[in-house]
Amino acid sequence: MLALLYGQLAGAESLREIVHAFDSHAPRLYHLGAAKVTRSTLSDANALRSLEVFAGLFAHLAAQALPGLRRTMREAYI
Repeated sequence: MLALLYGQLAGAESLREIVHAFDSHAPRLYHLGAAKVTRSTLSDANALRSLEVFAGLFAHLAAQALPGLRRTMREAYI
């Protein structure tokens, strides 16, 4: 989940890009309780994890965002 969130925030366009970018930070991953990931693991996670997990997390984070960011997000959906 952490690698997929990283990929989303980094604007990655493929699982391979997520793996490469996430693993480039390998020495610091232990601070997050994470480890190196593989493309097949991310693929399985995408196939098995419900979209509602990410939608709920986004809604929670968006509610905590600063007013200017919330306004920008609303404008992006219009």
